[in-house]
Amino acid sequence: MKTLFLDTATASLVIGLLNKDQEYLMIKDALRDHSTNTVEDIKEFLSQHQVRIKDIDNIVVGIGPGSYTGIRVAVMVAKMLASTLKIKLYKISSITFLTSGLAKTLGFIELKNMAGFLSLNHYGQQLSTDTYKSLEELNTKQYQDKLLIQKESIKISLVNSLKNAKLVKDIHSLVPNYARITQAEGQLL
Repeated sequence: MKTLFLDTATASLVIGLLNKDQEYLMIKDALRDHSTNTVEDIKEFLSQHQVRIKDIDNIVVGIGPGSYTGIRVAVMVAKMLASTLKIKLYKISSITFLTSGLAKTLGFIELKNMAGFLSLNHYGQQLSTDTYKSLEELNTKQYQDKLLIQKESIKISLVNSLKNAKLVKDIHSLVPNYARITQAEGQLL
């Protein structure tokens, strides 16, 4: 069984492959420009591990929260591949995925506006919902032990992630988890 993993919620592009019991990971700085090279990077990554795209049995995608455009890229690519290859698609919180190799961790994805998203996770199991917090809220004692998720702090277990991912029953209805309304939407309300 070969499972492809994909996440673009942060400035890093994360691609993983679980091939039976072997875990392979690529974590690459994408500088929040995921739309440019994600598909090419997937092809190259699979080729390095002697796997063809048609050999993939499942896909697990991080659905956010995180970079608005970034999470849309991963979800769109995963949906397209699952639909084209007629394979199962699973979803997982990006925070949960990116901290799935860690014990009890308050994972935090920082946004440009000095706010961000966080949730409590334990080895790929989400213990609290993904929540948006302002800088003011984040500076309280309650959140002082948060782990800023960036390339150097990402610790992934593909086995834990697959075990805790949720099957998407209708691929076409899958949407990213934005966890808040965008600034533009807020100005319209």
